[in-house]
Amino acid sequence: MKQSFVKALIVTVLVLALSLGFAVSAFALPINNVSNSYFYDVNGNDASAPLAFTVDRVISYPDIVPNGTVKQPFEPVDLHYHDGYLYVLDAKNRCVYVLDDEYKLVTTISRLSGDNIPDIYVVQDGSSETEDGEEVPDLDAGSPEADAEAPTGPVVMTGGNKFELQGPMGIFVVTGDVDEDGDGKKDPVIYISDTDNQRIVVCNLKGQVSQVYQQIKVSVLGDLYSFKPTRLVVDNTGDLQVICSGINRGIMQINSDGEFRAFFGAPDVLISAWERLWRNFATEEQLAQMVTFTPTEYSSLTIDKRGFIYPTISALDDAAVKGLRALSISPSHSPVKKLSADGTDMLRRKGLANPMGDLVWAPSKEVSPKIIDISVQSDSGRYTILDQQTGRFFTYDADGNLLYLAGGKGTSQGTFQMPAALETQGDYVYISDTTAKTITVFRATDYVKAINEAAQASANGLWETSIPLWQEVLSYNSNMFIANIGLGKAEMRLAMALIDDQRDANGMNALDHYEKAIFYFDRASEKDNYSVAYTALRGNELEKYFGLIFGVIGVLIVGLIVLKIVRAQKKKKAAKAMKKRVDQGPMINRAKKGDAE
Repeated sequence: MKQSFVKALIVTVLVLALSLGFAVSAFALPINNVSNSYFYDVNGNDASAPLAFTVDRVISYPDIVPNGTVKQPFEPVDLHYHDGYLYVLDAKNRCVYVLDDEYKLVTTISRLSGDNIPDIYVVQDGSSETEDGEEVPDLDAGSPEADAEAPTGPVVMTGGNKFELQGPMGIFVVTGDVDEDGDGKKDPVIYISDTDNQRIVVCNLKGQVSQVYQQIKVSVLGDLYSFKPTRLVVDNTGDLQVICSGINRGIMQINSDGEFRAFFGAPDVLISAWERLWRNFATEEQLAQMVTFTPTEYSSLTIDKRGFIYPTISALDDAAVKGLRALSISPSHSPVKKLSADGTDMLRRKGLANPMGDLVWAPSKEVSPKIIDISVQSDSGRYTILDQQTGRFFTYDADGNLLYLAGGKGTSQGTFQMPAALETQGDYVYISDTTAKTITVFRATDYVKAINEAAQASANGLWETSIPLWQEVLSYNSNMFIANIGLGKAEMRLAMALIDDQRDANGMNALDHYEKAIFYFDRASEKDNYSVAYTALRGNELEKYFGLIFGVIGVLIVGLIVLKIVRAQKKKKAAKAMKKRVDQGPMINRAKKGDAE
């Protein structure tokens, strides 16, 4: 009796343990941050995956400036990687740190120089103090101290130093035309969004200013708007694409001469069908009480080699949140876009959902995605987004398929308290944390390297090369349905390259490749490409056996014709014989009658 009780107890404990294990539903991993080694399968459920990144190092202020004296707490608000150097923008200390490939300090840009730096003019918004609490002198636009070119209205010259940065928020670096050092390399040109000074400063590594963009005149905004640039990029023509705080008309485009060109790519305003209908019948008083629908502001942006702009939206409205929760792939619900020169969204959304980070989140809006930064790998079309809400970063291919993810919220290594900026370069990802006052350097694992190599080969049209690479990815993670899609696409492309019954070096013809493509697409539940491959397979099979089919049909047609002729001849003979018998009938009767007589 006692032994039976013990056995029953053991069985009960095991059943409870298994039940608890299965109770960790598909929704628990991302929401509760149980692990950062997960992935979403073809059904949108999370599944275990190999570790995507390891922490290479964590950089803090003492690592950048050993034995240095810091005026304010280290606040790395933006990062930019260019030509082997990592540029770190420190908002609190109003400077830029330039680090080499070993993360050693090369130079610090803390003070600007140059004779062409204009006085600082800012449009006041009712405040009489700067961010540091300094009194702002109340100078009229026409006073001797003010610049004669200053616009009329409540514009004053601050007590700030025009040779220093004030609350900078963004940095971007391009290769210039000058080689001052004579080392054969063109010097970098650094663009800094000097936000609180309401200007964009362009300088070199020594802080020597070549141009300043301020008091940008925009007729639709009037003369009294505040030009507060936060993030910016520069295209190949030298035009600036700028996100400005407080402006929701889209991205501000400024030419190299500092003239406003246009706003483009304004985020969509989502209004329900019921709201639209109600507005048609509402009175003026009711309309006045309704909520005004205005576009949200972009949070960050980047640019690829072809000039496409990738902006992100961190503050999503209720309609967008609702759409993302339903795994919508509508561009109107997307926190990420890919804008052409005319503002058209060209981002491909062929994945399980919009590129938004985790597919499942807690029911309240407070934990919905907050995408604050983005980085793009131009050669392959991969891009990585940073979700400040969860502390995770997610990498997608050019079609919008999630490839891998890492990070999280917390205080342990590899997690963040308040992630602020993201940058990628090769196998490395850099993320700054303004609360922890650190920059974490992530290094890709062999698993991620295999994915990147396979995706790169596919993007470059190296289909035969991509096949063993995607197979290697599957050996790491059998849940990686994107690898099956990659294999299916490769097999389909190889099939298209073969003519008639031509065989490749592996002895396979087009039909063989189409059959394999269908197999891989079926495993990935990829309906669209499956349909294309299936149709092509049937078309090739029909073409292959066309001669035989045509011959059989020809024989059948000839046979039918011959049969018809034979039947006609037989019918004709039968009719002739019948006529003969009919004609001979009276003669026979007369003969029989004569014999009888």
